[in-house]
Amino acid sequence: MSKHYLFFLGRDVNLSFAEIVSYIRARKARYKVKLFKNKLAVIEIDKIDVKKAINDLGGTVKIAEEIKDISNLYGGSSNKITYTFWDNDDLGLDEMMKIHFKEEGLKAMRRKADQMNPSRDMHIDVEVTSFNKMIFKTVAVSNPKSYKARDEKRPNWDAKTVVSLRLAKILINLSEVSENKLLIDPFCGLGTIMQEALLMNINAVGFEKDRLTCEKCMRNLDWLGKKYKGKWKIHNSDARRLSNQVKNADGAATEPYMGPYFKRVPNRYLAERIVRELETLYADVLRELRKAVKGKVAIIMPRFKTDVNKRLELDIRGILAYSGFKIDDSIPEIQYPLPYYHVASNIERFIYVLR
Repeated sequence: MSKHYLFFLGRDVNLSFAEIVSYIRARKARYKVKLFKNKLAVIEIDKIDVKKAINDLGGTVKIAEEIKDISNLYGGSSNKITYTFWDNDDLGLDEMMKIHFKEEGLKAMRRKADQMNPSRDMHIDVEVTSFNKMIFKTVAVSNPKSYKARDEKRPNWDAKTVVSLRLAKILINLSEVSENKLLIDPFCGLGTIMQEALLMNINAVGFEKDRLTCEKCMRNLDWLGKKYKGKWKIHNSDARRLSNQVKNADGAATEPYMGPYFKRVPNRYLAERIVRELETLYADVLRELRKAVKGKVAIIMPRFKTDVNKRLELDIRGILAYSGFKIDDSIPEIQYPLPYYHVASNIERFIYVLR
């Protein structure tokens, strides 16, 4: 039986929405997008494990499930609770909830609503939201503290080079690789994407050209524990030959090498040289992925600021023509690429999904 779910989207709204739809499709669930606006999305889904989904999704703040009335809002044992609400439709939720809690004999204290603060929402007993003339009860909230603990406790971590855990999850889900399938990361670095894939019960293969970085990546994945032994493999080799070692992978997700680290905006001539080098590298690697992957590829492409206030971007059309990929257009509400960068960044990142 299908249900309506309300997704509270993260900072990058279009990216969060694309991730949710890709995640649902990867699990072969039937779904229908009912509404998508104002950092909220209502989706009718026939099956979803919301507790697992909130841990798997990198761009979703919380998930709420439609309720037909406000009876049985609280299922705990305490007689003192906290609650909050979002009454987008002016249905009079505040008064209805006060009456309900009083009838239930509960001492309910209202907290100020804060849609984008999951750390606080984890300690709210009841949250109700009206949206599009429906009423939803929050059933799952993301836990940002778990990300920080898992990220920085790894044996090897470098804030300048590693992809964030949230972005790693987003890329994995955009590739539409699901449990017990095989994901490739052709530029695995310290293994963040592989780590998050393993935690989602996805098998992972990585390629890392630098020997020392490859060894650090192995130690990071070993750190996850014996439970994941045999579910991952790292090749200390150039990803431009990856099809010799991997066949029939279900998808790929990667933040590729983007040139040297810049503390300040590079000069135009250096940026032009890096762009040319990356165009060749990406085209060659994507051509190999075309041979090795039967599904989609989620990849980040850079655009460079220069000292003459000009932005230089890669020849995406040429790269795709050479590799045989096309930009995915299967989500009507979304058009790739999607930006993912801070305005102060010297390198601006754009996320593509290729098929």
